[in-house]
Amino acid sequence: MQLEVDCPICVKKPETSLHALWRCSSLKELRCVCNFAAGDASLDNVPFIEFVISCSSQLVLKEFELLCIIWWRVWHRRNKAVHNNNILPAAEIYDWGCNFITDYRGANERQYVQKVEVLRPPRWLAPPFGSVKINTDAALNFQLKVAGFGNKPPIAEALAILEGLRFAFSRNFSKVCLESDALCVVQAINNKSPPSSEVGVVLNDIFLVLDRFSEVSFAFVPRLGNKVAHGLAKLELNHEGESVWLNDCPLCVENLVLGDVPISL
Repeated sequence: MQLEVDCPICVKKPETSLHALWRCSSLKELRCVCNFAAGDASLDNVPFIEFVISCSSQLVLKEFELLCIIWWRVWHRRNKAVHNNNILPAAEIYDWGCNFITDYRGANERQYVQKVEVLRPPRWLAPPFGSVKINTDAALNFQLKVAGFGNKPPIAEALAILEGLRFAFSRNFSKVCLESDALCVVQAINNKSPPSSEVGVVLNDIFLVLDRFSEVSFAFVPRLGNKVAHGLAKLELNHEGESVWLNDCPLCVENLVLGDVPISL
């Protein structure tokens, strides 16, 4: 037994998929606007899937994509009419489809750019010619109450910077680029605004040392660009006093040092 249901919008013909989505007389204005997909009259009584295949073979990709969006919106219009007794104007469907697919394509283009963008992890970079770079870091062991410098992170980081400058002066380095992964300390030095705390006392000592150099710069570097200094700071937790390595490095940081060597070398 075959049951035919009349179209709930035009109430003139049986509601087949092709009729509901394209051939309904209420969609005449829409079909006029979409003249690229008028369709052959010989396809009026074929299954909807054959009509879709015919359109896909005759249209360019962008036109066919737009037509699929329009069919989707037409079905939404049909459901609004059936369930809410509200018929959306057919003339508005084409513009809605154009706006929708434009937004969709734009969003996907932005996502594609974000996906292919490769973010390189920060790494150590050599200083300008004629300058020496000094990387400093501090390590603390809160369980054993041991620190490379000081007993609080900001103080320890500031003391590490001070000792780095003193070492540079002892080696007669006049142009120094100093890097630290302690952002707040680096900012306070560059702003020349030592806080009124224990850290401020250390920063004032740093300012006094600066007069010994012809050029000094301070920069923040993420931990990934300061790995060797971090490794040495942790190693120093197991030693008392000062440890200095010249023209060599401990085995525990050898791989980190090799990883910082520029590829061109």
